[in-house]
Amino acid sequence: MPLSTLTHRQRRRLKKEYAAKAKRSPEEGVTTLVRKAMSFHGFLCWICCVSLSWRDQDGEIEVVSRSASRPVDERGLIEWVWRNVSKKIRSRSGVRWVTFNGKKFDCRILRTRSLRHEVQITNEDLLDEYPFSYKPHADVAALWREDWTGLEDVADLFGIVYESEIDGAEVAEAISRDRPELVEQHCEADAKTTLEIYEHVKAVDPEIR
Repeated sequence: MPLSTLTHRQRRRLKKEYAAKAKRSPEEGVTTLVRKAMSFHGFLCWICCVSLSWRDQDGEIEVVSRSASRPVDERGLIEWVWRNVSKKIRSRSGVRWVTFNGKKFDCRILRTRSLRHEVQITNEDLLDEYPFSYKPHADVAALWREDWTGLEDVADLFGIVYESEIDGAEVAEAISRDRPELVEQHCEADAKTTLEIYEHVKAVDPEIR
């Protein structure tokens, strides 16, 4: 969010989040720390991009994306997400939602921002945060809970090609430079790679099936 739009209470929250980030990463600059403090808290950020991926009837991976370069565009993005979720529920039975660290981050952000804009949540399965189950929501990052393992690390372990010009830490900067296409490319790489990781582990690990 633009700093000028924050309420007094949001500024207090930002100050606390900034202090925590600065304590963990004192070598990082003020601008970077402020961006991180805002990006990781549902009361201070806006969702700037969402990508959804799945296998089509021919076994090919399809990916759709939508971005919101400005806070004012966020409501439309969230409505788009829930419309697409509803379509998938209607077109398929037994849908398994797959994320990477979704139960700790993405789901909470999506719920908070949906509530903020009073957008109807069309499927609670996607927002399931129970950490010890892979149905109906499989957060594959949970397989490496203690290792702080990133998506690209797991992709590399399994020989899955991950292609993105930016990483997650550069998303806020790309949005500030009006480069939503870079953010969409990054989100699409995340979505496609997460699906491929899930398919890899599901084939050999009965806990995830």
